[in-house]
Amino acid sequence: MNFKSILTQNKRVAVVGISANPDRPSHWIAKYLVEQGYDVIGVNPGKPKVDFVKVVATLADAAPLEIVDVFRSPDAIPAIVEECKTLGAKILWLQPGAENPVAEKTARSYGIEVISGPCIYQEHRRM
Repeated sequence: MNFKSILTQNKRVAVVGISANPDRPSHWIAKYLVEQGYDVIGVNPGKPKVDFVKVVATLADAAPLEIVDVFRSPDAIPAIVEECKTLGAKILWLQPGAENPVAEKTARSYGIEVISGPCIYQEHRRM
C-alpha cells in the first residue's frame, strides 16, 4: 500500500470519533493533520467543542469525503462502511483498535480502499 500517494493526493479527512479531550489520539491526531494542511472535519454525534476544527454529528454532514479516519470500536465499523458507500468515500482508514475484517471486506467490495491497523499519524510522519 502506498501511504505517501494516499496522503498526498487526498487532503480532506473526516475524523470519526473525534474527542474534545486533548489526551485522546482522535484529538491530537486531528490537530496534527490540520497543522499539516489537511482539511479536517470532526464527526461525533455529541458534537464536542474542538477549537481547531469544525465538528458535525454525522458523516453525511462532513461530505464530500476523501479519507474517513475512524477512531471507533470494531462493532461500529459496519454502519460506517455503509455510510461511506452511500456518501462516496474513497478511503476508509481504521486506526489501531478499530479493525473489523468482515466490514473491511464489505468496504473493499464497494470499491472503497481500506487501510486497517496502521496509524495515519505515524504513516504521515514517515513520509
